[in-house]
Amino acid sequence: MNIVGLLLSSILPTLIISEKGIVGERRYLDGSRCKRDDQCKSNDCRGSKCGGRNNDSWCIDDNWCRSKICLEHKCVTKARNKLNLLRTGKENVKTFVFHLEWSGIGSNFIHMLAYKSHYEKIGYKFVAYDLDYYYKYQNEGILTAFFDTKILHVLNENELKSLGNEYEPLEGGWVGKREEVRPSHPTRGIPFYEWLSKETCKSLQFSEVGMARIEKFIGEKPFSDNTVSVGFHVRRGDKLTLHESTLHEAHEYVEKALIAVNGSRIDTCFVASDEFEAGEELKRALIDKKVGCKFYTLDDPSEHGNKEGVSKDGVETLRWFAELSILSQVTYFFGTFDSNAGVLVSLLRSCYTKDESNFYQSYSVSVAEPYWR
Repeated sequence: MNIVGLLLSSILPTLIISEKGIVGERRYLDGSRCKRDDQCKSNDCRGSKCGGRNNDSWCIDDNWCRSKICLEHKCVTKARNKLNLLRTGKENVKTFVFHLEWSGIGSNFIHMLAYKSHYEKIGYKFVAYDLDYYYKYQNEGILTAFFDTKILHVLNENELKSLGNEYEPLEGGWVGKREEVRPSHPTRGIPFYEWLSKETCKSLQFSEVGMARIEKFIGEKPFSDNTVSVGFHVRRGDKLTLHESTLHEAHEYVEKALIAVNGSRIDTCFVASDEFEAGEELKRALIDKKVGCKFYTLDDPSEHGNKEGVSKDGVETLRWFAELSILSQVTYFFGTFDSNAGVLVSLLRSCYTKDESNFYQSYSVSVAEPYWR
């Protein structure tokens, strides 16, 4: 009996502890780490997380995910039949290649950012290709020349060839996808701005090489952080000849600026335009309104209006991105929101400026709100 009692006294506590572990142990909420089902309040341990892994988490198979969909080792929510529909029935096509093409830089960039947000959300790998585009810098594509391609993956020629025909889109370029993408997203005003400004700041960052090129071109920065600076973008050229924008006189920009600054002293005025005379008009309008700012421009007297479709290389492309960089960082920006370049500036300003009011102090002499054209 003594031996039996000794055995019982050594075994019984273990049984009680084991039993307690099964029925009385604390259960964890969904999202907590786990090794087995009985550790979870939902009695569901998958991918070492109670209830399965959240969206965007790494996974091996569907069962690891809360949504029970693992696509390219990433948990996603969209149903596979939706993915298959968007891939036009080709199950092995998982890459969307955005080719910069035919239209202006502003239009290409805004569509690229919108498509990147859209296609990555539904499970695609998104990459860009810029070598067929007529805007270049020293024989480099403009994304490669000025932006961080570790963040925004830009294919070289060999990488594109290695994809063969296993990517979208193949025919019609990104224009053919507009009616598929646009209905799924806001296209105007604050909802559009809040959506696309996040993608802009995440994906469109100047590289160290790009900024070095820009800073060398600019020379001394035209304004300092503790002064009030205003930047004007006056678009002429093809915007007027193609009737995509109404002619706005220089005094309209200045009057808009004076209302926005509300009596504050303006220290520096910077103007960017595709037509040198537009800057001269603006300078005269500033003098007429007795705005005593230091006037600054990168424009060249040889510029007489941009025409899309004309090959651009070297200094003109560099000037465009230098102007983009400056306009994104001045205290106030004045342009037109029926110009894609003006909308792009307003989006970039959310990455660099502190004042969130009025689209980060971005104002238009045309329509009041930025929109996706």
